[in-house]
Amino acid sequence: NAEYMGKTSFFIFDIIFVICFRSNSMSTVPIVVVYNNQNYSVDLDLDESVEVLKFQLYSLTNVPPERQRILGLAPVLKDSTDLRSIGVKAGQRVILMGTPEVAAEAAASSSSSLFQAPLFQEDVSAWQSACSAIFISEPVAQPSFTTSSNKNVCFACGTTCHLPNSVRPRLSTEPMRCQCSQDMCLFEARVHSAREQAQGQLRNLMVAEMTRAQQQQVYQMKMAGTQKMAARIKSNMNHMMIYEQPEVRQKALSVIPVALLEERSRLDVNPLPGRDELLKQLLHWFKHEFFTWCNAPPCRVCNGSTQAMGGTQPTVEEQRWMAGMVEVYKCNQCAALTRFPRYNHPSKLLKTRTGRCGEWANCFTLCCRALDFEARSAHDWTDHVWTEVYSETQQRWLHCDSCENAMDKPLLYEAGWGKKLTYVIATSKDECVDVTRRYTQKWREVSERRNECPEEWLDQFLNEISQQRLRSLPEARVAELKRRREKEHVELEANVRSVSVGELQGRISGSVEWRQARHELGVDEARIIALKTVLQKINETVIVASGSGDCLLKYDMAQGNWERSEMRPDSLVAPTALTVASNGDLIVTGWKDQDLGQIIRINGDTGNLISLIAKGGELNKPQGLAIGSDGTLFVSNSGDDRILRFNNETGEYLGAFPASDQLKSPHGMCFDKGMLYVCSKDTNKVLKFTPSGELLGVAAVGAGMGEPTCVCIHPLRQQLFVGNGRTHNVLSFNLIDGLFVGVAASGWGLREPSSIAIHPSGSMLVGSAATNQIMVFDLESAHYSGVLAVVPRPSAILFPAVERSLERKSNGPVLTTASVNSEPNRDASDPATMALIAQRTFAQVVVGCGEEGCATLHCKSNPNSPVLDSVQSASLIMQLVSSGSDRHLCPKLRVTKSNQQL
Repeated sequence: NAEYMGKTSFFIFDIIFVICFRSNSMSTVPIVVVYNNQNYSVDLDLDESVEVLKFQLYSLTNVPPERQRILGLAPVLKDSTDLRSIGVKAGQRVILMGTPEVAAEAAASSSSSLFQAPLFQEDVSAWQSACSAIFISEPVAQPSFTTSSNKNVCFACGTTCHLPNSVRPRLSTEPMRCQCSQDMCLFEARVHSAREQAQGQLRNLMVAEMTRAQQQQVYQMKMAGTQKMAARIKSNMNHMMIYEQPEVRQKALSVIPVALLEERSRLDVNPLPGRDELLKQLLHWFKHEFFTWCNAPPCRVCNGSTQAMGGTQPTVEEQRWMAGMVEVYKCNQCAALTRFPRYNHPSKLLKTRTGRCGEWANCFTLCCRALDFEARSAHDWTDHVWTEVYSETQQRWLHCDSCENAMDKPLLYEAGWGKKLTYVIATSKDECVDVTRRYTQKWREVSERRNECPEEWLDQFLNEISQQRLRSLPEARVAELKRRREKEHVELEANVRSVSVGELQGRISGSVEWRQARHELGVDEARIIALKTVLQKINETVIVASGSGDCLLKYDMAQGNWERSEMRPDSLVAPTALTVASNGDLIVTGWKDQDLGQIIRINGDTGNLISLIAKGGELNKPQGLAIGSDGTLFVSNSGDDRILRFNNETGEYLGAFPASDQLKSPHGMCFDKGMLYVCSKDTNKVLKFTPSGELLGVAAVGAGMGEPTCVCIHPLRQQLFVGNGRTHNVLSFNLIDGLFVGVAASGWGLREPSSIAIHPSGSMLVGSAATNQIMVFDLESAHYSGVLAVVPRPSAILFPAVERSLERKSNGPVLTTASVNSEPNRDASDPATMALIAQRTFAQVVVGCGEEGCATLHCKSNPNSPVLDSVQSASLIMQLVSSGSDRHLCPKLRVTKSNQQL
């Protein structure tokens, strides 16, 4: 239309101008890629790597990067080629050569049959809307998420079965199988049916699409992190320029006692070479005489203690000194509020002289620059910061942590604190370097955790930002920095440093609670804290038999003291086994030298002798005790390979099990669901018997079992724990099928485990006979918590309250009336009582099918946890499931989220 010709032309010109400006600012060049007789338009970003271009082409053509050959961009195009240097022109045509993924497999699959049903895209993409395990049962590369319980779930389950804030994208490229069905998966029935498994061409195409989507997910997540990482690195590098301001350095010199530090350097009897000794003295002065650590500031009104209340925005004056945030604290005495600005300007910190690791490293780096040390700030991406100082004498960079007064101890964080490092980036006024390798001996593990950006991008970015600074420096300075960098590169790549004694300590700066929350206590202190936590959870009495001390030791976990005098009856000799009767009396057996053995009953509270159950006669070196559901006492005779039965009240001998070639030198025993489990030491097996003596089979064997001497069952985990005297470990086996589960305890000085006791809180006590220790291990992680006590040859460990709360009957553990101690007038079998107990004490629920071997209800933190039959207590189970408590379901049961029906 001629009427609008002028306006239209202007509008077109404006659009063209904007496009040109965008092209220049983004450094992109449009090119045409020809592949398989098709043209693909690609915007080539000259600031990115060749790898990025290959992934672009991969998403368009399905040709994996490793198969791609790109012709027409450069004579030889490598992944390291700088795209800006090859002179790419707009509209340039490029040829791509390569075989697309699964083309060959799909062709082979299609040729194997003359007729196949047609494939639709919705079939290939079915994994996006339903659990991938429905279609492919084995592990496969695929987009995935990690749940809050650290289980890996597929794309469909992560977006359907779990709330958005309970999962995070998984960056690993390792193949995986969805683990959602182990919890509460909406697709569980379809997964277990195995009727929808993909076959042939459909399976190949589905795997190809899942793999491609997974690679794209990982790459996009890494690229999304580049902007954040670039901004952080640039900010750190710009901050280094503050230390070069003359007025700031002069202010630092005015507070540093230079003459005193130099005098101390001269007087040191074992000085470091050159100016390194002055650096050491500066570090010591800064830690012990200048700066202070602040867990919580004192009250501004009464100088009393305060507690954190939250944060607020900084004032204009606080922002002037680069305070990004302000913490607010309330006084515990006068209730006044105190502000704690987190200043980031080193000049201000010279006056406040307090803070945490950020303030410490910031101010110390300024002090180093004020004394003309070449210093750079090392930022740890797992939330710490320190200083690196260049030693002219040693011609290398030295690690200096002012918070810890640690110098040249780079492995301190990994070996001492236990940190899981990812990135450590050092920035100075002249350069920016990835120095992570200096601070780890486990580079392979660290590299697997480095998922915030592609490694190629990080190398290129650090090089570019360093080159920008070098352009303004004299040639001599550039040459010197280049020489240093090359030498440092060799040092970091070699990574041959061994851990020194000084690098094995945990963190010393900050309160215990603060360090514990950051997992920086270190191995030794963390174990002490963990052991105290374990004892607080147990919070009841444990009784230990001392085989060489001829006594029973009662340890009250709540009071934390031994009561030795009350458990020394005159007739007790070399105890080997210990159990508890239903009324609380302790049954003890033992033997010494040529003595054939004895069994006594003592008062569980006073330790006084009540009666002698048996002595000599049928006994022959008894090593194990167990009480059946009818009160029958079972004794293992290691001297003649027999299992004896006694009336534990009268001492009447009731007979022995039939002889068995599999039972040789029987030792530790225990009951579960009416069945007796016995360690056969000389045949390296755990055997399963009925109370009448019928051998049902082998409950556990193999897995390196060597001379099993003690056994314990966790009924609600359905696991059998076996202590092995020759292999010095505790192994766990599945109680149902006897399959090996794992090593529950090993190392840390454990020698000849002689006894095991398990507490429902998740702790396992193991007697180490050769080292005279009661050792504590965590059942969840098999981690060693510490030594509970030193006992002369501990032969038996018992939690009386735990043993009495669960009666071993033929249908499994049931809730006893004694467990309902808070409601004495209630019937323990009453569903209302069960529900009341569950509401008060249950933190975790396991709902089972009611069949033998299936646990129904369990609370880790309650030793009186009942196990209820699912049919008799269906209403209670429904109430617990509906309450939203943490729960686990037997695979045979189904719970739908819509109506919570069982």
